[in-house]
Amino acid sequence: MHILKIALFILLIALMTACGGGGGGTTNHTVSATAGANGSITPATASVAAGDTVSFTVTPDSGYSIDNVSGCGGSLSGSTYTTGAINADCTVSASFVLTPDTTAPTVSTTTPANGATDVELTIAPTVTFSEAMLGTSIDNTTILLEGTAPVAATVSFDGNAQATLTPNAPLALLTDYVAKATTAVTDLSGNPLASEANWTFTTRDGVWKTPALLETDNAGDARSPQIAIDASGNALAVWYQNDGTRFSIWANRFTPASGWGTAELIETDNAGNAFDPQIAVDPSGNALAVWYQNDGTRFSIWANRFTPASGWGTAELIETDNAGNAFDPQIAVDPSGNALAVWYQNDGTRFSIW
Repeated sequence: MHILKIALFILLIALMTACGGGGGGTTNHTVSATAGANGSITPATASVAAGDTVSFTVTPDSGYSIDNVSGCGGSLSGSTYTTGAINADCTVSASFVLTPDTTAPTVSTTTPANGATDVELTIAPTVTFSEAMLGTSIDNTTILLEGTAPVAATVSFDGNAQATLTPNAPLALLTDYVAKATTAVTDLSGNPLASEANWTFTTRDGVWKTPALLETDNAGDARSPQIAIDASGNALAVWYQNDGTRFSIWANRFTPASGWGTAELIETDNAGNAFDPQIAVDPSGNALAVWYQNDGTRFSIWANRFTPASGWGTAELIETDNAGNAFDPQIAVDPSGNALAVWYQNDGTRFSIW
């Protein structure tokens, strides 16, 4: 009987061992992590004991933010996602979105620099912004230049962050200018400049170039030069010069492209001396010169006309009152090319103005 009890006890122990009795082992589950585009989640997998939790770090790429993290009954705090109690294999998934841009762009640099002086007349001011800009917001209504009046200009954009304003004509000498970028300029997200950006500069003064000899007829003295200039910078100079026999009226023309031309005689009446020419030019470059000249008996008033297309015409007498001498004509021309000349003249008794 005693032996039987011992045998039954050994059998019972064996049965308990076979069934895992005496406390059993720990059960683990696998938690996997997946991330969408533009970010990451770590670790990629974790082995978690039944009933435990595990945390993952969620990291968006630059310019992106966390959109959603879900799975395994967890919750997100900042960039850490912690699961609920794990009782089975499960997966945590993370997705990301582009971070909305709400920051206003600013001006990084300008040329010329704000407050610059002695700026060249051919300057094309530029403005560089702090970020990529919307090209359709940049034109000659949003990028401006003003001096004593608005400056006509063409605005171009480099497709990224720089705008260039090119004036249609050289700027004026020694003038203060203000360049502007208005609040209608926006970045790619539609954020406008927080306030209008202004920068100022002053153009240089005039610089004299090397003197040029306008005439090379060394037969006699040349005197009393007068000059007039049109709206495009073309100029005409006139003077009187002695050829060894008498004084005659000469002229020379300057163009910005070619400089001075060749001096030419603009009157050929050799009866007597011609003196003191005066000249006036209209905006299109048409000019009139007047002078007084002796015909062997008296001084009379003469004139000649210049056009850019044909050059100088033929000198003509513009007064025929032969009672006495006429001197010192003056002339003025309006924008349409109409001219008036005045002089003083003796009528045999006194000098009067004509």
